Amino acid sequence: MASGVPVVVSDRTSLPEVCGEAGNYVNPDDPYSIASTINILLEDQLLYAQKQELGLKRSRLFTWDKSARKLMQSILVTLQS
Repeated sequence: MASGVPVVVSDRTSLPEVCGEAGNYVNPDDPYSIASTINILLEDQLLYAQKQELGLKRSRLFTWDKSARKLMQSILVTLQS
């Protein structure tokens, strides 16, 4: 997403939470679902542009600095308990 490319991701695990509206979700066990979703993105320029914009916006929520701060907070809470 941070590279400006719409993502096609599994509809399972944490990916829907991470990608939000920017993700294009597929059943990872269904090759047709994966191929179809990729084709839809490649054929629909408006959808591609929308998902590209949503992905860039969503990816800005995740930074190394923010991750490091949350990790340190978690460690401090653990040490204090």
